[in-house]
Amino acid sequence: MRNADGVRNLRKIIDDEQNLFIIVSAMGKTTNALEKVFEGVQKGDKDLALENVAALREYHAGIINDLWHGPKRLEKVDALICGGIGGGAQMALSDVGIRLYGGVSGNADAAAEALAAGELDFNPNVRCDHHDHHGEGHSCGSHGCDHHSCG
Repeated sequence: MRNADGVRNLRKIIDDEQNLFIIVSAMGKTTNALEKVFEGVQKGDKDLALENVAALREYHAGIINDLWHGPKRLEKVDALICGGIGGGAQMALSDVGIRLYGGVSGNADAAAEALAAGELDFNPNVRCDHHDHHGEGHSCGSHGCDHHSCG
């Protein structure tokens, strides 16, 4: 899903389903955007890294605005709850002050509520290892290459 229309379409598809389990990976090239953040960090260019974080925040804010019919300001992103995440993205997030809560699965709303209550079960040592085995230019964004594990 890359935008609000994709989220709406998913809802239409699953609206009458019961006992449904859905896994949603990074939206709309989010992994690529995090790699750009990391690239700025690698080059020692904190401004570039922060610019890419701002662009990612703006992208997701646009989807939220579209879904909730109006602007909802994201003042600051200070935490990320996810399943697996590569080491480069972890370092990039850390370098711009975003706390990582990895290895989380299940309902996103429940995870956010658990984090707010200080009860989130997460893995501080989570590592998604599939970004290192294919070489430059490969993307397993569909997570269908059967050569890795996340979490």
